[in-house]
Amino acid sequence: MIKAGTTQNYQGILLIGDPHLEGRVPGFRKDEYPRTILNKLDYALSTAREQGLLPLILGDLFHLPRNNPNWLVVEMMQLLSQVPEVAGIYGNHDLHENQLTDDDSISVLAHAGRITLLDHRRYLESEVQGSRVIIGGTPWGQWLPSELPQELAQRRPDLVLWLSHHDIIVPGYEEQGHVRPRALPGIDVVANGHIHRHLQEVRK
Repeated sequence: MIKAGTTQNYQGILLIGDPHLEGRVPGFRKDEYPRTILNKLDYALSTAREQGLLPLILGDLFHLPRNNPNWLVVEMMQLLSQVPEVAGIYGNHDLHENQLTDDDSISVLAHAGRITLLDHRRYLESEVQGSRVIIGGTPWGQWLPSELPQELAQRRPDLVLWLSHHDIIVPGYEEQGHVRPRALPGIDVVANGHIHRHLQEVRK
């Protein structure tokens, strides 16, 4: 596995769910949609910088995987550069094919070093208020692990946070869910994007 950690000591973690950034105005939106989403991301990242938080993207950073205007990608690079690091996973809207490719816009940000994309091979290890925290992730289209990988368990973290982007069956999302919540030994918290509504946490 590849460690992508930093020595920075954070005060907390900021989860950012599904920005769906796009250069065009979708549907019947009356606002200047691209600017609205960029302003929200600017606020989130500014808050992370001011409060010493580690920002994590829960997938679907972009609404369209490709053909996003260059100005939009450049402005995203500038926004992401205002914090020491940003990590996250890709969602279904970030992919043109079943696997992430270099033609997908989020790959451009990753190759430029603006975002670290987590998966079953790459994880983040950080210090949060003096505790050693491991952050892993399962992007869209991949299976959640049955338990914390042994290599990570041997590092004896104080907390393990796992990011996902799945149709999880939780109260309020039963009609579209496909993945039944279950305990993942060694993983303390799973933070899931993808579902565009406020739902209560589920404990297993």
